[in-house]
Amino acid sequence: MPTTSAKRFAACCQTIAKRWWTWRTSGPAEALGGEQRRDPWIPDSLKEAENVGITDPDVLEAIRFYRESQYRHPNSTNRLLFVSYGSILSFDASSLVPELSTQPLQVIVGGRRGTTGQYESGQRLFDLSPSSEKDFMVVEGAGHYDMYYKPEYVGKAIDRLAAFYARYLNPNLPDISLH
Repeated sequence: MPTTSAKRFAACCQTIAKRWWTWRTSGPAEALGGEQRRDPWIPDSLKEAENVGITDPDVLEAIRFYRESQYRHPNSTNRLLFVSYGSILSFDASSLVPELSTQPLQVIVGGRRGTTGQYESGQRLFDLSPSSEKDFMVVEGAGHYDMYYKPEYVGKAIDRLAAFYARYLNPNLPDISLH
């Protein structure tokens, strides 16, 4: 019996394959001067997500935060150029970390892992950085989106960052801890 993670991975692969096929068969129209196609990055509402069968808790939380919450930016169109999908899917944000991340590094992640991959991305950034001055902080109980606006989680991150900045941005200041 496949695990929930295996089912999510399979569903993600199916989505990527469908987008790739659509891009492969439709993308050239844009390249030949056709109108640029813009698609939603995520569904525009929880109702729309329900209508298309999206049940992943992290995707639903993203929709709540980015599309339906008080934190939604009024200028956000939630649209992405269709031809951009290929570049996004093949982009490796960590490829230059060993060369570029040599300065002090503070990584903070939510401890409740989900399907966003943000915990794993933070761990990868930390592992790849050659910096001798680096710290990895896990905010227990927090999910990725919780780290944006929930005071009980954001406060912990701010405390750690304040001490980090005090130590590395002005070496003449004493090392402080806000806890």
